[in-house]
Amino acid sequence: MFPQKRLKQTMMNKRRNHSPDFKAKAALAAAKDNKTTAELVSQYGIHASQIKTRYRGYRKHKLDKTIKLTLKRQCELLDMSGSSAYYRPVGVSLEDLAIMHCMDELYMKYPFMGSRRLALELTDEGNHLNRKKV
Repeated sequence: MFPQKRLKQTMMNKRRNHSPDFKAKAALAAAKDNKTTAELVSQYGIHASQIKTRYRGYRKHKLDKTIKLTLKRQCELLDMSGSSAYYRPVGVSLEDLAIMHCMDELYMKYPFMGSRRLALELTDEGNHLNRKKV
């Protein structure tokens, strides 16, 4: 398919918004674990990645380090990646919190400033960062 035709088709497709009731039904069906992801996809018409990330995110809490099964095997049984069992989120550093506080103050004073100007103002105050950080 030519890129122009594909672009035209994707622009014509309207993005679907699901109601909270629909999301609750899909989440409960995924939580029951009596259907596969493929069956849930065909039943609810949503993408498999949405089911795995949004509706089956509770699975990490089902891991139990006290039983004889290895974590790797438990992850296989729960249909989740092994790295997610060991992942620990990293908190925000104190330096980043201070920079975010300065950005908030500047934005409240000058809401019309863009990222380039905010980066320059922060650099003038002594915070050495680039526009991507803003």
